[in-house]
Amino acid sequence: MNRSRLTPLAAAATLLLLGSTGGSTGCRSLVDLVIENPTYRIRDVRPRVDLAIPLSASTIEIDLGLEIDNPNSVGLRLDQLDFDLLVNGVRLINGVSNQDVRIPPEGLGRVELKTRMSYDDLRTLFGEVAAMIEGARPEYELRGTAYYQTPVGRLHFPLTVYRSGG
Repeated sequence: MNRSRLTPLAAAATLLLLGSTGGSTGCRSLVDLVIENPTYRIRDVRPRVDLAIPLSASTIEIDLGLEIDNPNSVGLRLDQLDFDLLVNGVRLINGVSNQDVRIPPEGLGRVELKTRMSYDDLRTLFGEVAAMIEGARPEYELRGTAYYQTPVGRLHFPLTVYRSGG
């Protein structure tokens, strides 16, 4: 069966035509839609120590509550977040969250990030971890990439957020 395909130029012209006719009828067109990167805030940090015998089975978990503020006029769905957690400028751990978080238009969403460090990680980063456990006021930094499902397809945005103190 012979199917006709649109050339890239014809596809672009079709999108422009659809966008312009949607605008004239009062409908918002996807062509006019610009999605901005949300803003992020670390709302809470919850470190937990799980000591075990033998000591090599011990772990530390650090859970972070991350608030996401959507400045857009359309809802977003966060479906993946790749991140590195740094404490006092030292990379402690990296992680991936695949929570499905829906963020309303011009609204807030929240994702819970869970991390776990093994005994080997602890030995390498003992100074930073000890200061955190002893109640020092560490500087937290989260760096990564947030992946969103949007009306214009899947988009990814850089994420960098800081928090001082515990």
